Amino acid sequence: MNPTDKNQKIIKMLWGNMERESAEVKLYQHNFDTIENSEIRKALTRLIFESAIHSAKFRRAVCELMSEAHTFEEKPHIELKGKDLDKMLKISLNWEIETRELYKKQALENDNPKIKELLLQIAEQEEEHEKIIKNLIQKLK
Repeated sequence: MNPTDKNQKIIKMLWGNMERESAEVKLYQHNFDTIENSEIRKALTRLIFESAIHSAKFRRAVCELMSEAHTFEEKPHIELKGKDLDKMLKISLNWEIETRELYKKQALENDNPKIKELLLQIAEQEEEHEKIIKNLIQKLK
């Protein structure tokens, strides 16, 4: 595989990761205004902030790897209107677990040290998100 093809593969992977993090932000924001519990609002604020940072880090990595402008088609996001908080948190928990495992797998398969470090760092933060969400689910019981 030549370096250009390899970079395109990495760019596509990072772009997918960025979209995943953006979808998480939208999921949390969608339900934020309906939540009265200040502890849950505080935890969701942290998740929104950190997921937005992850998305920005992936976007920056994409920009660094791109040698020319390229337009990506944005994928549709899950619409959760009318879903309750418990269901939203369970969906979020699954996303965080899947995302963490995906980033770890991508890091193992990647030989670019900067990208590998970024993926492992964010995978570790996804584990923290998982703990936050599990704690929120417990508090709702």
